[in-house]
Amino acid sequence: MEQVLKRLYEIESAAEAIMQKADEKKKLMSKEMDEKTAAFDQKIQNETAQTIAHQKEELTKQIQKELEEQKKETERLLLALEQDYQKNHNKLAKQILQSLIQE
Repeated sequence: MEQVLKRLYEIESAAEAIMQKADEKKKLMSKEMDEKTAAFDQKIQNETAQTIAHQKEELTKQIQKELEEQKKETERLLLALEQDYQKNHNKLAKQILQSLIQE
């Protein structure tokens, strides 16, 4: 009977050691997963920040290009108006005077 109890004690001790090792391994794996998750999150955050910065840069370039095109078009229209005015200002003044006199 004493041998049976001794054997049960040995089995229980071995089972407890196995459980402790499993618990230690579980903690280690959990720590590794936390580290991997943190590294992955940081990588994704960096990639996202780079993508946003790139898109912002591209949009800024596009807006600047469109503004330059609008500025050129506005300058062209102003020049055309100025030329038309210089060419026809006497005629326009006479038309305005005539419209004032007729009223």
